[in-house]
Amino acid sequence: MSHKKPSAFNCRVYGILTQKNQILISREKYDEIEIMKFPGGGIELGESPEEALIREFAEEANAKIRIDEFINVSKKFHKSVFNGTQLIALYWKVSLLEDEKITTHKELIPTGEKPNSFYQLFWANIFDLNEDFFTFATEKETFKKFKQSYSK
Repeated sequence: MSHKKPSAFNCRVYGILTQKNQILISREKYDEIEIMKFPGGGIELGESPEEALIREFAEEANAKIRIDEFINVSKKFHKSVFNGTQLIALYWKVSLLEDEKITTHKELIPTGEKPNSFYQLFWANIFDLNEDFFTFATEKETFKKFKQSYSK
């Protein structure tokens, strides 16, 4: 192991939501760091990973989801750019519950959590994207795997 040992684990959960060849993307900006990723976030103490993903979609997209299929887990060591913790990322294919709609945004809006913290949810055509669109290695790896198995 050639990297400095982190002080803690940081387990994250993400959902891949598609509709008619469109995939939901989360664009986030913290100070000067801009990120393209799937919607999701951290697991809180006392939550299962699936409960955390359902909560994250309710918070970020104001939508209720169903968890359909496990897609990927980070396989290599990844260190958080924010706090130096070791990231473990879990990815699921998700779908909206009947009659649910996603709240998307035309531009970055304040998260309300911290100053200089913004986010945007938007739809992008799956076939117009490649893994380099995403910021982090875990998203790149997951998108590549997902796109290979995606059927129109």
